[in-house]
Amino acid sequence: MKQLAARVLILSIVGCTFGDRVEFVRAQEQRKPELVKPENIQGCYELTLSAWRPNLNIGEDAVFVTPPHRIQLFAERGTQGWESEGYVVKPAPGVEPSIHRGSYWSPKSSQSLEIVWTTGFSGLAMILKVEGTDLRGEAQSFWDFPRRQQKADVTARKVECQVVDTSAVPYQVDCQVGEGQPKIVAGEGWGRFALELLRRPLMLF
Repeated sequence: MKQLAARVLILSIVGCTFGDRVEFVRAQEQRKPELVKPENIQGCYELTLSAWRPNLNIGEDAVFVTPPHRIQLFAERGTQGWESEGYVVKPAPGVEPSIHRGSYWSPKSSQSLEIVWTTGFSGLAMILKVEGTDLRGEAQSFWDFPRRQQKADVTARKVECQVVDTSAVPYQVDCQVGEGQPKIVAGEGWGRFALELLRRPLMLF
């Protein structure tokens, strides 16, 4: 009889402990902050930065704190390099990439997110708040050597993502051309090409 009572007591204690643990886990899950939904943020944005403060006159190093002037945020998580730290962010179609080797964005709260551009050593990070369809906040520089941190105000205005027609860009540029025929020359940058006209007399028949 005493053994039965002891077993019942042990089971009661275990049951209470397990029940308390379940309630604790549920409470923790309810306390988790809601994060901004990537599908509500995805799209293209025109970036405007104020002057960096303080003005350090960093000269050629300014390229390390200069992001693409128009970007595209994706709702897909990155899988390679720095992108694996969050969601994918790239220059918008037709926009020259910045010097940075990696970039990503990540939700910070239900109304804010962070965007990072880095060379692996230096770059900038933005903390932006959602204001309607636009984003506003502050950018901060970071370096791999002692240098005073700078800050700048940021406005990201949502714009339509322009579609670049890449069908006009040839895969090969070493084809033969006749006299007076335009010659396609591959230009620098994404989705850009240069058209060079050969300056030769036009033969009329």
